[in-house]
Amino acid sequence: VVYLLIFSMEELLKNDIESLDYIRNWLLSIQIHANGAPIFMIGTFKDIVSNEKDHKIIDMKLRDKFKFNEIAPSLVMNDNNESFVFWPIDNFKRSKW
Repeated sequence: VVYLLIFSMEELLKNDIESLDYIRNWLLSIQIHANGAPIFMIGTFKDIVSNEKDHKIIDMKLRDKFKFNEIAPSLVMNDNNESFVFWPIDNFKRSKW
């Protein structure tokens, strides 16, 4: 079992208090019901929040809010992007071939 905790990077930048509460609730729920299961935090709207500086700000907000070694010790880090705690993805719909 793998858990994908999906959040909007756009919303986190606009309203971080509500977004961080949302993330906290899901991390706690996963820890309670599936402690030890791998967790990938997925930040959506990379097509809108495309600036690497914004991704660093998001990573900083997440790290400042959470002690991941306590609340999500099985979090899978994104070593592709300077060891971010989340994986940015875009929501751009591409046409078929």
